[in-house]
Amino acid sequence: MFRGIATVSLLVISNAFMTLAWYGQIAFKSRLERFSLMLIILMSWGVALFEYCFQVPANRLGSAEFGGPFTIWELKVIQEVVSLSVFTIFALGFMKSDPLRWNHLAGCICLSMAVDFIFRKSPGGGGAKGPERTTRSEAGSTPSGFHARRGWMHSGLGPMQ
Repeated sequence: MFRGIATVSLLVISNAFMTLAWYGQIAFKSRLERFSLMLIILMSWGVALFEYCFQVPANRLGSAEFGGPFTIWELKVIQEVVSLSVFTIFALGFMKSDPLRWNHLAGCICLSMAVDFIFRKSPGGGGAKGPERTTRSEAGSTPSGFHARRGWMHSGLGPMQ
């Protein structure tokens, strides 16, 4: 449980930096408009560095591949929901020219439904910690890429190892 909470917390911090890096130059236009675009880009990269300092450990801590509670799919959806939530707070606080509308809320509801689908476990009990979970090295494959244990073809990137 600690790894899950720590992962989400790090993702919130990470996304706060990324939102500032991407949208800060719009929100603080009056203070930054005297700077050239190249300088704004460099300042954004400086802020984004801190985003990576939290994002990478969050993914590593949360990934089932490193003993965390989430599959890579779950991590991605969590990150998107956190990103949208942080952006919404930022936009409501700093971007007064673009109000929150009903279609924005509808999109948030759709994203919440995506979270439900991603975290829904298969009837056989699969999932991040279920009996069907295998790593690439445990799974093996034939030269054609057919995954013998789960019975699916991978994307053609070569045999899974």
